[in-house]
Amino acid sequence: MTQQDAQNTIDRVLDSKPQLKEAIERSHQQAKQVRYVETIGGNYRRLDVVKSNDKSKVSRALRQAFNAIVQGSGAYCTNNALIMLGDELQKHNLKAEMVLTVHDSIVVDCPPEEVSEVCDLMKYCFENLQVPELLDLDVGNLRVPEKYLLGNGKFRLPLKGACEFGLNYNDDVEYDKEDLATFKSVTGFCKYQYTLIQLKEYLQAGILTEDQYNGKLQQMEAVKPQFQAIGG
Repeated sequence: MTQQDAQNTIDRVLDSKPQLKEAIERSHQQAKQVRYVETIGGNYRRLDVVKSNDKSKVSRALRQAFNAIVQGSGAYCTNNALIMLGDELQKHNLKAEMVLTVHDSIVVDCPPEEVSEVCDLMKYCFENLQVPELLDLDVGNLRVPEKYLLGNGKFRLPLKGACEFGLNYNDDVEYDKEDLATFKSVTGFCKYQYTLIQLKEYLQAGILTEDQYNGKLQQMEAVKPQFQAIGG
């Protein structure tokens, strides 16, 4: 991709999302005026270099301005989810334990028999954060789905959480509650998904042709009951 192609792509994205473009411009203006930006949690990112005579440094500072708001606010939400999830795990008397955060994710050590319940709780916590800045927003002229409306012309910001799990920290698969319920164990589900992932990687690497890949998928569907019967 040429530099001009990249710029055209950026322009198309911003033109299709005018409020995003306005938000970026507001962050730039704030950085220029007060030399800092602020996350929704009230944390500051100081950007004194924005007054530099070096244009490259100024350009970098302006990019950092909006990124700090997005990333910092995301971290604030993750920390709130961390607190909420800790309370939920205790309330439900679960053995699962939070071990660390990775950017906007929470990593949990979880016994196999608790995987489904813990995944549901994690998804719930991320989608129902009790963060004031995400609640009581003005509806205005927005078309807001009824489930997010709070009454009195207010709504809560729609959030989406996703959960992945695996037999170890390195190999994660997407959580599919309905499909997981058809397996006797988490082990069987993960091994089945790992095989599907490996086939996809073989296709992308050119080891398998499209026809060969589709044939392998049919074979996997035929032997799926064997994976579903694996004990864990």
